[in-house]
Amino acid sequence: MVILSTFFTIKIKNKFSNFTYSSFGVIAGIVIYFLNDLSIAIGKSGKLPLELSIWVPVILIMTMSLYSLIKEYD
Repeated sequence: MVILSTFFTIKIKNKFSNFTYSSFGVIAGIVIYFLNDLSIAIGKSGKLPLELSIWVPVILIMTMSLYSLIKEYD
């Protein structure tokens, strides 16, 4: 979550207001919560192993956050 939050605060090329940054952060948190619940539900249904369903959202969020940070510094 810290890596994700740095995407909204460090070296952003577009200058938005603080309200816009806060709104993006809240929306990102809601989307992460929804994806986590969806992934666990898929794991409990047996379509995906439970261990994998728990780690998929974490790995996906970490990958997207690291990509966005690397992209910002290039």
